Amino acid sequence: MKQLLFVMLVSLTAIAQQPSETPAPVSSPAAQQTPTTKESATPTTETSSPSAIPAEGASTGIACDLPKGSNDGFVIISAALPPYEHHLGFPVLIRYTYKPKGGGWLKNKTLSISRAQHFSHKADSDFDGVFGKLYVLRLPAGDYQFSGWEDSPLGMNGTEQPAGIHPLTFAVAGGRAVYLGGFDPSMSEGKNLFHRKVDTTWVLVHDDQSRDLPVFFNKCPGFDRNLLDVRVMDTSPWLPQKTN
Repeated sequence: MKQLLFVMLVSLTAIAQQPSETPAPVSSPAAQQTPTTKESATPTTETSSPSAIPAEGASTGIACDLPKGSNDGFVIISAALPPYEHHLGFPVLIRYTYKPKGGGWLKNKTLSISRAQHFSHKADSDFDGVFGKLYVLRLPAGDYQFSGWEDSPLGMNGTEQPAGIHPLTFAVAGGRAVYLGGFDPSMSEGKNLFHRKVDTTWVLVHDDQSRDLPVFFNKCPGFDRNLLDVRVMDTSPWLPQKTN
């Protein structure tokens, strides 16, 4: 009898010493799903159609199609900068202002060309042998004008604008493209009050279609050449005024 009681006591002691296991809580299927947080959610990317007016020239991409029956037309024009020279007055940026003919200053828009696109990245040229950009503007049909330009001279505060010039006019036809020429600046030397060499910038429009149009058709190979008109702007309103 004592032996039986001893065996039963040993068995109960062994059971009491076994580690207890806590059963895992049972949750509903919904509770087992991973909660969605701002970090775990898949981000939604908004897409937009490309702009029809490349802000920095043809190298940023061109919307080449004009819908049939569209009231809009394309304006093709280029702008160049002279070979870089590090001295006072050299234009590091030139900005051209255009607007609908007769429109107020609130209608002004600009085309800018500069070698320094960002602090750590130099802008690329659309052409070989000269630094320049090809611009393609999509504008409603109508009459427009380039009022003038302003440049930011190296080593000088502010900008400089030409005096005594008049607007260059051009027309846009719906469903067609028009080539207006290229803005080509030239440099002239002078001296300031301290007898230091100073550059002065002057811009005229030239017929650069042999350089510009191959770039356009390379960007827009499917564009119908029959829809292109060449009407280089008359540059005489921007000729320097003779001084007596």
